[in-house]
Amino acid sequence: MVLKESEYKKRIEAALFASGRPLSILQLKSAAGARKVEKVENALGELIEEYRSRDTSLEIVEIGHENYMLRVKPEYVNFIKKLGVKPMISRAGLKTLTLIGLKQPIAQSKIVALRGTHAYKQIRKLIEMGLVEASRSGRSRLLSLTPTGLSIFGACSDEELKQALRSRLQPMSSHEQNRENTGQAK
Repeated sequence: MVLKESEYKKRIEAALFASGRPLSILQLKSAAGARKVEKVENALGELIEEYRSRDTSLEIVEIGHENYMLRVKPEYVNFIKKLGVKPMISRAGLKTLTLIGLKQPIAQSKIVALRGTHAYKQIRKLIEMGLVEASRSGRSRLLSLTPTGLSIFGACSDEELKQALRSRLQPMSSHEQNRENTGQAK
């Protein structure tokens, strides 16, 4: 059965809405039931343009490289916060995700040592969400961000991620900056 372009757009829009997180082109291709990536790229491009052209509080944005998300426009975020809508990731989970991103690859045991035993639950949730991947390393696991995890921070590579995270973190004291510049451990 050959689907019309409009059906691809509807399926892509449904996937972006339901996911609540960035989706890759390949994930959108699967959701749309398309055989060719070009069909998805065309449908997605049209959908993005439709959202830009109409007066709405939603937008489809590229996060990182070829990861797309349907989200509330920044000017409406404060209104949503007033409603008490829970974020996709808890504050503690975001701290754990940030720590993994800054230190990756990092042993799970080190994360637990830094964040406490509650980090096990956060790590499990981050893995389930597809933001973190784990590989065996002795008795522990090595943790690192997936491409979707990188895209949460608007990055495509480890270097972009570290720059983005450092720029968002609070300014360091002059003593911490000196230690950072001389390469000493924190």
